[in-house]
Amino acid sequence: MAGRLAHSAAPLEATSELAGPTALHPVIGGGRPAAREHRIPPNKTPRTRGPPPVVPEPTPAQIRNILVDKLATDRNSEAIAFYVDLLERKRGNWSAETAEGYAWLFVKYRQAALARRAADAMHDHGYLISTSFASKLLRMHLNDLVYEPEALAKVLEWLSAGLVREKEGGVPVDERMLETVLDALKRMGRSDWLEQVFKAYRDTLDPGEVGSARLWRLVIGAKLLDGDVRTAEQYFDTWRAGHMAQRSADRVEPPPSAPYLVLLSHYALQVRSGPPSRDPAYRFIALCHHDKIEVSSQYLDLLLRVELARKQLSSFWGLWRAYRALGLERSRSAWLLAIRARGTSRPSARQRFVLGPTPLYRVVPFQYMSAAGPPARSLFRLFLKIRLEQTGRRPSLRLPNTRPDAMLGPDVLNAFLIDFIAHQDWPAAALVLETFRVHRVEPDFQTHGNVVLGVVKQWRRGKVQGQLDGPGAGGDQPPHLMGEIHAFEDPQVRQAEAARGLVSARSEQEGLEMIQSILERREMRLRYWTRPTGEANEDTRAQSTPDNAADAVDDVGGPTLTPSWMAQRERRDLDYLAELLRRCQGVDEPTWARTMATTREEVLPARKRRQSTPESRGSAHPQQVATRGKRHRAAMRK
Repeated sequence: MAGRLAHSAAPLEATSELAGPTALHPVIGGGRPAAREHRIPPNKTPRTRGPPPVVPEPTPAQIRNILVDKLATDRNSEAIAFYVDLLERKRGNWSAETAEGYAWLFVKYRQAALARRAADAMHDHGYLISTSFASKLLRMHLNDLVYEPEALAKVLEWLSAGLVREKEGGVPVDERMLETVLDALKRMGRSDWLEQVFKAYRDTLDPGEVGSARLWRLVIGAKLLDGDVRTAEQYFDTWRAGHMAQRSADRVEPPPSAPYLVLLSHYALQVRSGPPSRDPAYRFIALCHHDKIEVSSQYLDLLLRVELARKQLSSFWGLWRAYRALGLERSRSAWLLAIRARGTSRPSARQRFVLGPTPLYRVVPFQYMSAAGPPARSLFRLFLKIRLEQTGRRPSLRLPNTRPDAMLGPDVLNAFLIDFIAHQDWPAAALVLETFRVHRVEPDFQTHGNVVLGVVKQWRRGKVQGQLDGPGAGGDQPPHLMGEIHAFEDPQVRQAEAARGLVSARSEQEGLEMIQSILERREMRLRYWTRPTGEANEDTRAQSTPDNAADAVDDVGGPTLTPSWMAQRERRDLDYLAELLRRCQGVDEPTWARTMATTREEVLPARKRRQSTPESRGSAHPQQVATRGKRHRAAMRK
């Protein structure tokens, strides 16, 4: 039985197709064993692979979320690639509004380069670009498009085509948006492109319609900046003729003053020799009077500029006093012109004969009398008085944007500083420095430069009586406040220069060297708070030796990282300027304090004190009076 089983098992093992290599049947030649064939049962069908599942298209909300997520996580390249791929896949399915709506996300996240690439992709795929998106691109790439005329032409082409398309669709032209575009082109100095956009705007107007006066003002101003006065005058004549044709006979309201003012500002500075009747400025003022334009603060500012440029000082100060009579507030420009008029020398007899009397009295719609200019201290007192009246005697208050605020910047106070220092009125100049703090006006570096440069000029002319260098009058002041300038104080050098007539005329380079030496102490303070850019991230130099620290202070040539708060603190520090003015006066500190008290009493407006009546004094409760201070409590005990 066992023999039969062994005899029958051998052929089965040798002839079986499913038998793999074993120890008795090795694989010859190192080949791979044959793969086993899996037999499929007869009751099952073979499995076949079908097509991959269809991925649903993202919804508009999902597209927006994907773009927002990529832009918010700083994956800008992925965001623009995803957007361009969507434009390719959605061609013919998306409208121009849908494609542009997603492109506005790049604008929202302040990605100007990506917004521009998105606009180019929209244009390449045949989508129309609206005027609002084109104007936004122009404003975002204002500085870049100046050097890329082809890209600028493309954006302006989108803008012009959008204006025509919106007009045909019955959509009104957004004049404020167009005003922003024209103003950007004007600041770029591209008046040629500005004229093309303005021409496209005029093509959208109905026959007989003249358009917005503000847009005409921008076109006229752009041509004046280019020096093309004739074309600017032609634009003004075209606008004026169209406006007069639209205005009916029974209409009494004045015309828009913007085109008039922009042309008058050009004529104001064009002083020509000859009789005043031939001056284009006075002739244009007569035209303004004929057209009955509104008398505003801007109009009076330009009249002041006309009279100051022609040295008609008596008429200038008469116009200056007419503000209050006309119910107008003086702007910052008016105050700057008044301070400049104080430093303007009166014309000689020959100049008055050539200039002749001003014809402005006859061509303005109001009456005014000629007047003399006030002293500098009286003008500054008037300035502070009007300022306190406007703010309700709250110096730190800021006026609303609708009212002119002369204290909005340091320009007016800087001009007063220059005027007082030029006339050697050192206490009044120190009072101006105090005004910066009282009225919460941020001084700039020009404030420091005006004081230092003015003092240097007066000292070089020999008009400074005080000691600018060396220890103070009390002996406890730090020496060399003005820096090491002994080379300029050499008597032999000054005598030789006086012999050559060079005391009052100095070169600009010498003045710059003196200012540098004067501000050396200030620069040393600033360098203690700054670190070289290369050392900003090095922790090894955080604790340096005294020698290394001295070397770091002496190294002033490399770039530094100055904190903004440090620069602001240095700008606000005006104490050393006040000490410099005291040195110019040549008095000690007690005398200077008495002088400043007298100056404050003379210049500052009088304070309004609340008058107390006997009824109000008797109605006060004893306990309330006792809480006012020690003197009141002592009086109650008695």
